[in-house]
Amino acid sequence: MVGFFGFSQRLISLPGAVIARAIGDVFRQSATEQFQRDKNCVPLFLQTFKKLVLLSVPAFTLLFFFVEPLFVLFFGEEWREAGVYAQILMPMFMLQFIVSPLSSMFLVAEQQKKDFLLQICLFLGILSALYGGYYIYGEARATLMLYSAVYSMKYLVEFALAYKFSKGTNNAND
Repeated sequence: MVGFFGFSQRLISLPGAVIARAIGDVFRQSATEQFQRDKNCVPLFLQTFKKLVLLSVPAFTLLFFFVEPLFVLFFGEEWREAGVYAQILMPMFMLQFIVSPLSSMFLVAEQQKKDFLLQICLFLGILSALYGGYYIYGEARATLMLYSAVYSMKYLVEFALAYKFSKGTNNAND
C-alpha cells in the first residue's frame, strides 16, 4: 500500500508542484511589492487564483477519469492499484496546485503563527485519518479517502485565510 501511495503521489504531484512553485514565486514577489505599497493585494490574489483554476480544473478532471488506465498502460497491470490511489487523491492534488502558490500570503502578511496552527491541525487530522482508516474501516482505500479529505479541508481553510490576508493587515487579525 505504501509503495502504491508513494508512487502515485510522486507521479501526480511532481509535475504540478514544479509549475505551482514557479507561479508561487512570481506571485510572492509581486504580492510582497503590492502589499507593501497598497496595504493589500486582492486584485493580484484573485487574478492568480483564476489562472490556477483555469490551468488545474481541466487537467485534473481529465486525469481523474483516465489516471487508472494510464497507470496500467504505462506501468503494467501490477500498478493498477496505484492508479486507483491517484484517482482517490486527485481532488487533494488539484487543491494543492491551486492553493499552494497563494499560501505565500501567510509570509507576505506576516501571519506565520496562524500557518503554524493550521499545520498542527493538519497533523492531528492526518493522525485521525490514519487511525480511522486503519482501525475503524480497516481498508487502504478508506484511509486514503480520509487522508485526502483532511488535506482538502486544510487547503480550503488555507485558501480562505490567504484571501483574508490579501485584504490587508487590518483584516488579518479578525
